Amino acid sequence: FSVAQYFLYPDLRNLYYLGWDPHLNRLFSVFLDTSVAASIFGLIFFYLYKNKRYWLSLPFLIFLTLTFSRSAYIFFAITFLVDFFFHKNIKPALIILFLSVSVFILAPKQFGLGVGLDRVFSISSRITDYQKGIAMWQKSPIIGHGYNRINYLKERMNLKETPKENFPIHSAASLSGSFLIVLVTSGIIGLVLFALFLIKLVLANKNSLVYLLFLGLMSLTDNIILHPFTLFLFGVIYVVSLPSGKLRQEF
Repeated sequence: FSVAQYFLYPDLRNLYYLGWDPHLNRLFSVFLDTSVAASIFGLIFFYLYKNKRYWLSLPFLIFLTLTFSRSAYIFFAITFLVDFFFHKNIKPALIILFLSVSVFILAPKQFGLGVGLDRVFSISSRITDYQKGIAMWQKSPIIGHGYNRINYLKERMNLKETPKENFPIHSAASLSGSFLIVLVTSGIIGLVLFALFLIKLVLANKNSLVYLLFLGLMSLTDNIILHPFTLFLFGVIYVVSLPSGKLRQEF
């Protein structure tokens, strides 16, 4: 489906009236969003890579590269370097580095701002979104406003995005970051408890550190770790990566 989408359905301009971003000439797969797609591909890659299925992991590295998501590039590199620091698998690491650079250079970059790494509009929009989120959080910093109330808060505080050409905005009820969403909806208490929960997951299964590090970093710039696709896939990978004795103990 990802290959077919990239070559046969290269943009979402026909769904622009529903509030979706065009993502012109980028791989967004069945998720209709490049950040979510990159997170899914990266998660699968790291699972296969850590289980030494190097060749099987390569297609997902190619898919991640074709999303042209700068945040995914940066956070993938950070996560990969952290994993390399602990395990130092030099040969496969060099192959991964060479292939990712080669795919980016050779990938067809057709017209559209989305494939240019020097684009600034997405950065400014995320900064603006964070400013709105902080403004909402300051109204109730301790316990937050409650989940699924972000759209209401934007309207109440006159922070609602202006629809282009009277079209809706798909992400109007969300913010550019899972941790920011938790902070606004559940306050400092909720964010601390959420962070402690993630730490407990790592302590219970140290194999999940790389997965949670990648998803956590991606969640700084988009709503990733709370996304249903991501939650489901991470849950499956977390369970199957538990040591056999630990898995029997948990169940």
